[in-house]
Amino acid sequence: MIPALREALANIARHARARNAQASIEAADEVTLTGIDDGVGAPDEVIGRRGTKNMDERAVSLGDTRTLGNLDSGCARLGWRVPASPRG
Repeated sequence: MIPALREALANIARHARARNAQASIEAADEVTLTGIDDGVGAPDEVIGRRGTKNMDERAVSLGDTRTLGNLDSGCARLGWRVPASPRG
């Protein structure tokens, strides 16, 4: 979880031109990281590159998913979810 949060915040600092960012973590059967910023959104050239690809691979290796997209307002929203206990 911490590497995904670190990567998300690094991407905001590098690409978003955001003044504010907010992250929340919820834990139950799944651990969910949600992040949002007030920047210009995630540029197409960032989505699928090394940092976001690493977040994808971490989520998949732990049994779930990562989503990254832009809201209508132009802000970026990250969702990263994995099971609280390893599957299988």
